[in-house]
Amino acid sequence: MPIQAHRDFAVLNEPEPDGVAIEQLFTAVEAHAHRKAQSLERYQQLAERSEDPVTTVVVRLIVGNEENQRRLLDQLSLTLRDQFKWTQSPDDLPNGAPPTGPIDPDLIEISRGLIREEHVSADQLRALADRERGLNGGLDGLLLEAVAMSNDIHAQMLRFVQRRLERRNVRTIERISQPPTGNAREVPVKGL
Repeated sequence: MPIQAHRDFAVLNEPEPDGVAIEQLFTAVEAHAHRKAQSLERYQQLAERSEDPVTTVVVRLIVGNEENQRRLLDQLSLTLRDQFKWTQSPDDLPNGAPPTGPIDPDLIEISRGLIREEHVSADQLRALADRERGLNGGLDGLLLEAVAMSNDIHAQMLRFVQRRLERRNVRTIERISQPPTGNAREVPVKGL
């Protein structure tokens, strides 16, 4: 598979057989995690040596986010490595195949409600940020905008959860509505 270099990270251009694609994704994720680790050291220096409490607060917020991303990338990298080596580690991400069986339909509505709340919250925070841009040297507006962006990310993640719940619900309804067929047993299909 051709790989295109793009500003210090690999971009996969076209699909390959699973093993090759997984190994290349693993390599790209590993490299990205390594660069994040190096960046963390520079962030720490910036926070410690700036002698500016506002800079320290902002950089420490970034460091906390970077550390969370690094842990996630490490876990993703471990999972990808295990996939192409046919092994399994206790710290792997869970298998992406949704569980089978009935689902509480209220969960879909709960996810929809949470998505709406995240959007409303993000909009309100952005309005506050716009109104308060000049306060406290711009720090308040920046922090409000950062939280709004986090709300956007939460909404995106919740849409993923909602789609999984909806697909699982459809499969459950289809299974229930199908008449039994002799001795055939249902086998869940991975990846749906």
